[in-house]
Amino acid sequence: MTIPDPTDRPGHPDGRATRTPTRAAPSYRVAHDRVVWREAGDETVVLDTAASVYFGLDRSGTVLWRRLAAGADLSDLAAALTAEAPVDPVRATADVAAFVDALRAHGLVRPA
Repeated sequence: MTIPDPTDRPGHPDGRATRTPTRAAPSYRVAHDRVVWREAGDETVVLDTAASVYFGLDRSGTVLWRRLAAGADLSDLAAALTAEAPVDPVRATADVAAFVDALRAHGLVRPA
């Protein structure tokens, strides 16, 4: 893979790249008004009070849930996962994104 030279981009009169403001990674937080949970050993049971549905989280899910309770972005969550288990950082990033997407789909977490 070739990394493009930023000075080759149009946008500045002398050929230098114009800077685009970077956006902070979105953070997510547990939907505290809709969810209650209890930890049982290394696992967590989550109750969606709006839908009356229970969810079970394993040890890795519990590690991520604890951080989501306070608010965290995907990179923070991936770092927590790799610190907890021997998982490749690329795989951790993909797994965390899928986990948060599933939680969002059920309304259990929201952007912070």
